Amino acid sequence: IRVWVLVDMSQGVFLFSEGVLRLSSTPYNPSDLTDTFSHLTNHCIQQRSPHYENLVEGNEMFFSDFARFLQREHDGIDFDLDILDQMREQIRRTVQAAWPDLRQNQPGGYQLYGYDFMVDTDFRTWLLEVNGAPAAAEKLRESIARGIVELCIDKRF
Repeated sequence: IRVWVLVDMSQGVFLFSEGVLRLSSTPYNPSDLTDTFSHLTNHCIQQRSPHYENLVEGNEMFFSDFARFLQREHDGIDFDLDILDQMREQIRRTVQAAWPDLRQNQPGGYQLYGYDFMVDTDFRTWLLEVNGAPAAAEKLRESIARGIVELCIDKRF
């Protein structure tokens, strides 16, 4: 799961309301480590799979689609309460840990980060990495850019 987080040194931390799940083209198989299409969900890798886009366009599922999938396939699992809240807490902790360095290096500035998570079979989220120059899903680029302007530029001018 990729979520975008805007850290504004004077206003705080903002999690964009939409995120994306990058899906594999073949079913996950932990006993076959040679099948890169089942283990690596990077867009550039998945595009080479003969099964690319068999499930959904661009092998991407957005939060609202994932929430519906969970309701349909996993009774009792709520995306906002059971998954998104875990991601929010992990984001809060990473920003809190880095806050002194962030404020010192960018006083009055802002930075967009891409947080990548994985969800395990028990619906626990695991933070994989934080990207300082994150790529954005094509369908979300405009709304992310608009959000940055509204939060960081419009309020100052």
